[in-house]
Amino acid sequence: MKRIITSTLLLSALALFSACQKSEQQAPAKGESIVFTASFAPETKTVIDETVKNSLGNQDAIRIFNGNPSEAQEYVTTAVKAATAEFTIKNPEAKFTGTNFIAVCPNTNRLATEAWWNGSVDKTIDKLYLKPQQTAKAGTYDPEGHVAVAYTENTTLEFKNACALLKFTIKSNNIKEVCVYSTDAVLSGNFNFNTEGEGSITTTAIGKYETNNYVKVVGDFKNGQTYYMSCIPGKLANGFTLEVVNDKAAKGKDKVYTKEIELKRNKIYDLGDVKYEERPVETRTFYLKAGNWANDDAVIDAWIWGASITDQWVDFEKIGKTTEFKAELPKGTTGIKLYRRSPKHKTHEFDNNHWNTSGDLTITDANDCLTFKNNWKEGTEGWEVGNYSK
Repeated sequence: MKRIITSTLLLSALALFSACQKSEQQAPAKGESIVFTASFAPETKTVIDETVKNSLGNQDAIRIFNGNPSEAQEYVTTAVKAATAEFTIKNPEAKFTGTNFIAVCPNTNRLATEAWWNGSVDKTIDKLYLKPQQTAKAGTYDPEGHVAVAYTENTTLEFKNACALLKFTIKSNNIKEVCVYSTDAVLSGNFNFNTEGEGSITTTAIGKYETNNYVKVVGDFKNGQTYYMSCIPGKLANGFTLEVVNDKAAKGKDKVYTKEIELKRNKIYDLGDVKYEERPVETRTFYLKAGNWANDDAVIDAWIWGASITDQWVDFEKIGKTTEFKAELPKGTTGIKLYRRSPKHKTHEFDNNHWNTSGDLTITDANDCLTFKNNWKEGTEGWEVGNYSK
């Protein structure tokens, strides 16, 4: 990645809902369930693109805290994609009152069960949750994977984005997962948000917090489409790594960004084009001390396999005028079957087009040599697994 482009995250309205606006906000009355008017802060006035939902609509639910964690309530709206929307309590039997409030959007299960605010004067809501696995949505982000917070001392809620967004454009077919991970920063999980001023993030607190050094987007990506992932803001002193997985669950070649970068809330960071490239295969030299298996100008090849490699044929090369052979095996090879053939035989075949076979032998990356024990019986009895020495 040669560069990362940063822009301000825009939360513009797709339509106005002026009927819900109040000319003057009244303090909440005691003993009543309060109606709140919500919008996004003016700081967020540019759009990701016109399809991004940064307005409020009838699929939105927010959770409002009054300083007593056990009394937090879910609020809903009937507005459709409105810049300003009126939210009413979902449970008509509940009586929800107070003098100052913190609201969180969206009201996902983890927020409903974990986030809390005890009315502290520092206006910080604790244990918010950003999910580490988000759903791919072309042109926008997972609406359940982006957190916004508002503080008020009346009934007007002005939401601030708590997260940063990473933007990328898919340039390959059959991609199923895009993951960004860091060695020194929290990118998803639980965090605290202080609503004062510009808003600030902390990811360490008393109690059990889930903190992850990665965030990923999964789904059916479309070649040429742009996607976004939300992440917890913070400084990535060692940069980050971008990983791509295809529809066969194979990881592609990592892209590593080594420079320090600070992800700020309410900002978009453009990672550019993302495509699947084959990951280079790591190999190691493996030896055969073939002994009499090398007689008659024998040619030796082998069928290899392992859970992390592709099953394949490899050819062993004779070392000078010795009876030793060598080949490059992929790391992770756990099984090998040797074939001894005449120079006239066709290689890379399983049928009877050979003189001898070794049977299925088990090896590990800790082994680098097979030694023939002059036992010509077909099978594993004739070979010893060990380490090479001249």
